[in-house]
Amino acid sequence: MDPAFSRRGEAPTSFERELLANHGQHAPRTDDDLWMLLAQRIGLENLMAVLDEVGGIKLWVPTREQLVRRVWVDLRDREIRRLRNEHHLSTCEISTRLGVNPRTVRRVVHGRPVSAAPIREKQRA
Repeated sequence: MDPAFSRRGEAPTSFERELLANHGQHAPRTDDDLWMLLAQRIGLENLMAVLDEVGGIKLWVPTREQLVRRVWVDLRDREIRRLRNEHHLSTCEISTRLGVNPRTVRRVVHGRPVSAAPIREKQRA
């Protein structure tokens, strides 16, 4: 078989598809095994798109809970600020309405909430 590899933004080649199909399904023992398992789960095209975006950079991968919680916290903090600034609600009213601790409301209103880290520039060889 003559190897034919796709490039960034291109669809996977038939060679790449065959490699994936022949890899088999087993518990990942190496990083490469994990990537192959992901390709089998989400499809090779989707994995290639992920690799096009994050390949070559050091990346912290959150758990599901961490990702969802970070998105929720950003949304919650915006809503706290909106209720304070547009509706002039008290800390206690905001706390009750959103079901959060009054300390959280004060932290958001008076402090700088922690936000997600920015994406690092890709490190090219």
